[in-house]
Amino acid sequence: MMICDRQICGEVVAVLGDVTWSKNPGEVAEDGTPIGDGEWEWFLDPKCFNPSLSIARVPEGVPDSVANSIRRASWSFWADRRSSANHLRAALECLLDHFRVPRKAKNSGRYLSLDARIKSFEGGDADHKAIFKALRIVGNLGSHGSAVERDALLDCFELFEYVLDAFFGNRKEKAAALAEKLIGSGGREA
Repeated sequence: MMICDRQICGEVVAVLGDVTWSKNPGEVAEDGTPIGDGEWEWFLDPKCFNPSLSIARVPEGVPDSVANSIRRASWSFWADRRSSANHLRAALECLLDHFRVPRKAKNSGRYLSLDARIKSFEGGDADHKAIFKALRIVGNLGSHGSAVERDALLDCFELFEYVLDAFFGNRKEKAAALAEKLIGSGGREA
């Protein structure tokens, strides 16, 4: 069991995983050889948290289908990264659905690839399309049974958080309101 040390949280979380007891080599020379005695330490490789930890912050107003897919991606991240990547890919599909990007071609009625849907997305700029492409590439690794690197997947969560904040976070409006408040109060709390 673990307890969140954030003062406003304090939630108790059960952790399931592998624990090993091994000697930490301490400092390591450039050639990889240990320097010094090192110490014995516990290492935890978590596989599951209950309740699930949220890896990406999802702002209010995000469609439920997107938020649920991101929650499933967070839940499966610890034990099955391919599944997690696939859930993030599904979240991207749901986000494009929210912005009414068609799933089928107008003339033929054939399903469009995710790549084609991203290219036809008119609601974002080139940066958003590049982010969507990166999310698609990693999501495809999960969909097609390839290995998904832990750090690449964490990068995808961060990219998703950025995109959701850009579309749903109202940060610009909140910043403008805070600036106006400080200007109006002469820099003092009102």
